[in-house]
Amino acid sequence: MSDDDSAHDLALAALVENVRGLVERVVRSHADAARIDELNEQVRGLCESLDPHTREPGPSELPRVYHAREPARFLPRNLVTGHLNPLAPPVAVEVLDDHVVGRVTFTQPYEGPPGYVHGGMVASVLDQVLAFANLASGHFGFTAKLTVRYHRPTPLFREVRFEARHDRMDGKRSYVLGQVFDGDVLTADAEGLFVAIDLERAKAYFPHTDDFGTG
Repeated sequence: MSDDDSAHDLALAALVENVRGLVERVVRSHADAARIDELNEQVRGLCESLDPHTREPGPSELPRVYHAREPARFLPRNLVTGHLNPLAPPVAVEVLDDHVVGRVTFTQPYEGPPGYVHGGMVASVLDQVLAFANLASGHFGFTAKLTVRYHRPTPLFREVRFEARHDRMDGKRSYVLGQVFDGDVLTADAEGLFVAIDLERAKAYFPHTDDFGTG
């Protein structure tokens, strides 16, 4: 990565963090209608100022597989872990010797039941962390099945921990196990089934990259 690219990503990451803060404040806002109208004009102006600097809609480049052991560099625009995606919480992921750990404090934009994280968001993070564990174990594949068991609600505004480890292989099928903890309390667990795909099918799914799985 060049110095220019690095400076761009650092600046963009700071902008993304500010946009997350804006979303949080919008969700919690009790401003009156006049103030909201003023803010609408300001936000509209910001959107228009970015229009000349946006790319055409389309898929991101597929990251190199070795970045799977460096989550901060892997899938930077990912919905769950992407530091360049303001919709991501984001989840900070660490690849350890035999398992993967993700840590995140969910705020109000991710609320389901009052005071708790939406179950669909918990499942999304489990899916991603299990996928990282699968990749870190040397396997690549798409999620074919994700089974989530919810034991109790996962709280907002407290750091929660997602853990995942590769369990076993059965031909092209890879099984990964995951758990979610609020402190020492288990709030959910999951089993993910990932199915490997061959290179030709991978190229068909990702025609926008000429560097699939190499590096």
